[in-house]
Amino acid sequence: MGVVSGSGQNVTLTSQTRGTLIALTTSSTVFDPDPSGTLCLSPSSTCIVANQVASVDAILNSDGTLSIQEFEPLLSAQQDVVEGIVAVNPGSLTQFTIVTTDKIQAATNTLIGGLKVGDLLTVNLVNANPFLVDTKGLMIRQSFAGSVSNFTNFNNTQPFIPGRRSPFT
Repeated sequence: MGVVSGSGQNVTLTSQTRGTLIALTTSSTVFDPDPSGTLCLSPSSTCIVANQVASVDAILNSDGTLSIQEFEPLLSAQQDVVEGIVAVNPGSLTQFTIVTTDKIQAATNTLIGGLKVGDLLTVNLVNANPFLVDTKGLMIRQSFAGSVSNFTNFNNTQPFIPGRRSPFT
């Protein structure tokens, strides 16, 4: 996960915690729409847009280069994003904790500048947007419709499962 720069076949993804990743798209790269279904609606290399936040799965080639297997835009512009392991706070439908595994800071006025990998972050849901399920292009909605519907469109912690890795904005 990181902020995109570059275009076409060459993609650079920058994360404050993981550094810079430079990778190439190939003819077998899969381009997925974002979880909201508003970005990358025509899957192709045109989905790669500078300054957006994206998730990439890549393979290390024998020559030391990286090939992108899956590219998915997450947000159209850089903003505060925290990825981590969920720890549910029993008895609360509006609060949970995550152990931070990665972060993307807003370009300006970040609220998470001092947050480090391994830090606990308490999240309070106030007028939360409904949650979305990121299928990473897999047939999860069809194969596990019941599980997806248990989580989709909730705006409280009722469907959370401890230990699930999730990005939150």
